[in-house]
Amino acid sequence: STWDNLNGFHANLHLMSELRRRRKPIEMLFLVIAWLSGLNCMIRTDYNFPFALFLYYLLVKKEDKSSTARTMILLLIVTFVDILWMLSVGISWFSESSSRLWAKFAVFHIVIFGVSVTVLIMKMVLLCLLYGLHSFQSSEDTTNLLKGNPQRLSVG
Repeated sequence: STWDNLNGFHANLHLMSELRRRRKPIEMLFLVIAWLSGLNCMIRTDYNFPFALFLYYLLVKKEDKSSTARTMILLLIVTFVDILWMLSVGISWFSESSSRLWAKFAVFHIVIFGVSVTVLIMKMVLLCLLYGLHSFQSSEDTTNLLKGNPQRLSVG
């Protein structure tokens, strides 16, 4: 009936609105990470810059749960590499046995390391947000909507 079609259309609009609402902070965090990683390139060759832009593109280009899952896996790998980098570089940058020339860069090292820790925290927040988005995308109604089957949405 017309009433059921109208309710189904309303459910579609609500799901799409909720999906956009959940994705917006994720998209913004990826862009902030890319910007901060660009700053880090003063001292460090920061792979987070291209990865953040790539993961942003991957998330924006496809709106399905498999893209979200791939984004989470890649972000988890890059986060693990960040932790390894912090452990290895932290030892050399902040050890007392470093040379006087190395000591002249101490302020830069502190700033870059601080920004890197900030990016790491943002990545962990992103992982939580992506998990929530993936769970939302896994719901039956959202899955039907993303597959283009809005007629199978439950009305209610």
